[in-house]
Amino acid sequence: MSEMKETKIRVASEPVIHDTRTLSPPESNHASNQSLSSSANPGLPHIDNDSGPKSFLGKLVYAHLQDLDRDPTVLVTSYKVSSQTLFWFRLFGLFWVLFIVPWSLARGNGETYLFYFTNLTWLGLGLWFAVSAFQTRRYVVYGTTNLFLNQSKFTKWLTWNIYLMPATFHWIVPIVYWALLSKKLIEQGGAMNYWVNVNVHAVDLVLVFIEFYLNRVPMFYSQWPSVLGAGVLFMAYAFVQNAAYTGYDAQS
Repeated sequence: MSEMKETKIRVASEPVIHDTRTLSPPESNHASNQSLSSSANPGLPHIDNDSGPKSFLGKLVYAHLQDLDRDPTVLVTSYKVSSQTLFWFRLFGLFWVLFIVPWSLARGNGETYLFYFTNLTWLGLGLWFAVSAFQTRRYVVYGTTNLFLNQSKFTKWLTWNIYLMPATFHWIVPIVYWALLSKKLIEQGGAMNYWVNVNVHAVDLVLVFIEFYLNRVPMFYSQWPSVLGAGVLFMAYAFVQNAAYTGYDAQS
């Protein structure tokens, strides 16, 4: 009896260790049905047991992809607003990007529209709003990110990098334009040119900063290869342009 009693006392005195691995998204309305896990462990976040790519190039391409697997809700939730509100903002951002494109084309430079880095980054911003609005709406409807987790590694990587491009370039483009390239617009620009340029060189920065404020999408210094690669590709693209056009405006 004394030995049994001693055992009970010892077991009762042992501390209770709580499992803190479960990640809870910032919205309580999805807390009960949020699933970040594999089907075998529905209460735990999905953790890729694969140690990751072995090659140097693979490590660059899939940098931090496991972080996204552990908590994919960073793409579709906000600490500031509900996912529903985040969805409506992103849908508005997509609408505004598409709304401005015809105004740009109406200035008569439709043939060379895709030659300008500003226009490419403007369309890139629209692409992010389109992808993120789709992902956010799917999360609002189903209350889970399992559909995202079931996608390929490349699709996840591509989704993240679609965000990296506007998040990086849309504060550089306005600064460079207004500091170095806006003299002609200020001296000779008409109403149409002002309307378009203020949108693609200023409103874009406002939209990106609102997205920064609302979203939870992380960025890492080690993701620089994607941004650098995009810059190198544009430089190569510019050489092709110069081989076929003179000053972007007249075909040689």
